Amino acid sequence: MYRSCWVESNGELRRVDEGFHPRQIKKPVHVGYAGLGCVTLPSALREGRLLGDKVGILEVLDVYSTIEVKDALSLNMASKLFPEWWEAHRAHAWARLGGGDTGGAYGDAS
Repeated sequence: MYRSCWVESNGELRRVDEGFHPRQIKKPVHVGYAGLGCVTLPSALREGRLLGDKVGILEVLDVYSTIEVKDALSLNMASKLFPEWWEAHRAHAWARLGGGDTGGAYGDAS
């Protein structure tokens, strides 16, 4: 990712990318999606860590893989992006968000 990236700490923002430079000379900032996939060693887990000392990155180029459904608004967006999946999983997805088992207004949204 070649976007501007910031980290907030103690009420102050600190830039973590290289600033405003052409993409051709910038180094990308990698964002982890731990829920998407992670391979780790048992020794790291025994030490109470998810990652060991050596970390590798597999770039995910499929933008749909990073969609996170966490509330009614994002569920509505995902239902429009993936209508076939939505029809097959509507009740389960809506129930997980506390909307009952019918999908409610968002389940029937077009």
